[in-house]
Amino acid sequence: MKKRNGFSLLELMVALGILCFGVLSLTSLSVGVMKANKYSQNKTAALQLAQEKMESMKSLSFSELQGEVESGLTIGTVGTLFQRETIVQKDSSLAEITVRVFWPSASKPAHFHSTVLSTQIAG
Repeated sequence: MKKRNGFSLLELMVALGILCFGVLSLTSLSVGVMKANKYSQNKTAALQLAQEKMESMKSLSFSELQGEVESGLTIGTVGTLFQRETIVQKDSSLAEITVRVFWPSASKPAHFHSTVLSTQIAG
């Protein structure tokens, strides 16, 4: 009996199955990496917005310090709408400034991520 060179249909199907499994695994991995990258971009932008506000609050005199809420802030090319909240708690000689920046979660509706910066200023 003559031995044939080449692959049988079963061998080709197994090889194709292994190849498809590998491609699908890489696809799902790349989707996870893209989500993590977007979260990192948003976190960096939120920290930048919080730091920017904190620096502007530090430049004010003690009597000018007051809280506020700002909505619809965007930064760079991130494309996410941020909300920034500044809370000032004062007594006669000390002010605590807290800046919170919120942004919506891309994967969970009605869920928000946030970052917070806080400092104290003597008056």
